[in-house]
Amino acid sequence: MTAAAYLCILLLVGACLYAWVRLLWRDLEALRGHADRIGAGDLQARAQVSPRSQIRVIVEHSNRMAARVAELVQRQRDLTHAISHELRTPIARLAFGLDLMQDSNDPARRAHLAAGLHGDLAELNRLVSELLAYERLEHPNDAEPMQRIEANDWLQACMEDARRDAERAGLVLQVWPSALPRVDAEPRLLQLALSNLVGNAMRYARTRVEVSLVSVAGKACLRVDDDGPGIAEGDREKVLRPFTRLDDSRSRDTGGFGLGLAIAGRIAVRHHGELRVGRATLGGARLEMHWPLAAS
Repeated sequence: MTAAAYLCILLLVGACLYAWVRLLWRDLEALRGHADRIGAGDLQARAQVSPRSQIRVIVEHSNRMAARVAELVQRQRDLTHAISHELRTPIARLAFGLDLMQDSNDPARRAHLAAGLHGDLAELNRLVSELLAYERLEHPNDAEPMQRIEANDWLQACMEDARRDAERAGLVLQVWPSALPRVDAEPRLLQLALSNLVGNAMRYARTRVEVSLVSVAGKACLRVDDDGPGIAEGDREKVLRPFTRLDDSRSRDTGGFGLGLAIAGRIAVRHHGELRVGRATLGGARLEMHWPLAAS
């Protein structure tokens, strides 16, 4: 081959390399610009490259990461807004009660107002406890090891306090013997989920709540039914969000904070399962936590 032929081949290879590097550099610049926009606070920024780009996979992962960050930030903003809204009412009641105590010289009235203030402080304490529980469940690295527990013994023991609460409320609490011999779970978290599900059912039940632990479609199912008004199909996804209360109640005795089902839902996810809302045979709501059965 002549020197001219070698030169032509070299020029052709060089041109191909230049075109490839130029396209790659353009896509890298797009990715760099995307990172700069995210760093500047534009969480809706997304990088755009050709479907044939050499770094398309990297760009897609970067866009998914940005979407996840935007989702987490928005959830944090919503949670902060909801917390401030929840704190406003008990704090306002505390301030109002203190003003009334200062203006009153009647010992009986002051004692009555002090009891109300203690109730408001207890409400704040419960809110903080539920917030801490909800926040801890956001971090999967804090998960406790799964344990194999005797299902019926655990279920009956967990329901002792609930039975007393149901009796005081004039409700029938039927806890059926477990249909499963044992389950794999984090016992403390599973008990918290059960307590929240039963507490929600007792809050809305008219006369009866039923609790069972069964197998459904090859999975463990912790089921709580009540004979209350139930949850409309259009609201069943909404009630699993934090600080959601369909009755709009502000009473510490009946309304709660709207965190119980959100906490139970996170516990279900921690167990590689899900929380479902449906219609109970009793006519009210059916709340079910599904998670994998214990391995044989």
